[in-house]
Amino acid sequence: MAFLEIDQLSAFYGKARALSEINIDVEQGDIIAIIGANGAGKSTLLDSILNLTQTQGDIRLEEKSLTDLPRSKIVGCGVGYATERFNLFPYMSVQDNLLVGAFTARDTIEQNLSLVYKLFPRLQERKKQESGTLSGGERQMVSLGRALMTSPRLLLVDEPTIGLAPRVCVDIAAALRRLNEETGLTIVITEQNVNFATRIAKYLYVLETGKVQMSGTTDELTSNNELIEAYFGQ
Repeated sequence: MAFLEIDQLSAFYGKARALSEINIDVEQGDIIAIIGANGAGKSTLLDSILNLTQTQGDIRLEEKSLTDLPRSKIVGCGVGYATERFNLFPYMSVQDNLLVGAFTARDTIEQNLSLVYKLFPRLQERKKQESGTLSGGERQMVSLGRALMTSPRLLLVDEPTIGLAPRVCVDIAAALRRLNEETGLTIVITEQNVNFATRIAKYLYVLETGKVQMSGTTDELTSNNELIEAYFGQ
């Protein structure tokens, strides 16, 4: 059985269907990317794993269903979520924002802080600075760091490069690769930036209007003419 199994998942906002019968398997230790245009349903998919949407179908982590659990228990099962919306407290310091993420992992606060500052030395330099004064790239680092403070076994990362300069995107990619290689953390990212996704992901799912239109290894899909034309403009 896969580490994370998304089985026939549909998601709704009221009567509007946002996802239709999504099937995704993620093996432990892999990085996978869900790519698609704005409005394809990528964020909804990650929200659904945290039980933030109305859903049908099932989501299992190591064969345990997450579908009916409250968000706090899902986080307690080892799911960390770095949202595209950041949701930082602007008048709190960088370190205090990080510590907000430690509510389910109080016994490993120092260990997790050390990991975050090792991945993002800039955050250690700015740990006393108010988060609202940071650049977009630095706020993304805080969002990722706060998710890591939960001691996750599965890290969900929603559109980590949106609005960021290319140099910062390279730094984020390097941090996620390093995190995966050094700790074995399983990572699921959503992205519109296909170049970023193919740089770090082993497996790709292409989402369009709430449905998986194609999937395969990164090598397979980057040689697919239809995908190249749609996402690389060639």
